[in-house]
Amino acid sequence: MGYAVAEAAALRGAKVILVSGPVNLETPAGVERMDVRTAKDMYRAVADRVSEASVAIFAAAVADYRPVEQHAEKIRRATRR
Repeated sequence: MGYAVAEAAALRGAKVILVSGPVNLETPAGVERMDVRTAKDMYRAVADRVSEASVAIFAAAVADYRPVEQHAEKIRRATRR
C-alpha cells in the first residue's frame, strides 16, 4: 500500500521520500527511495528525514518490538523426561 500512496502523491506533484524494507517492487516515477533492512533502520531513516516533511504518511506494517536477548543460533527446547 505504501508504494501506491507514494505513487499517487508523486503524480499530484508532491516531493516523495519512500522508506522501504526489502521488496521486489519498482520505485514509482518521481519518488526518492531509501532502502532499509530492519525496523530500527526504518525508524532511524524516518527520524532523520521527517523534519523536512510538510506531511508524513506511515503505511508500513513494522514490528515495534525486539527480543531482549538475541542468539546467533536456534534455541533448542529442553528435552522431556
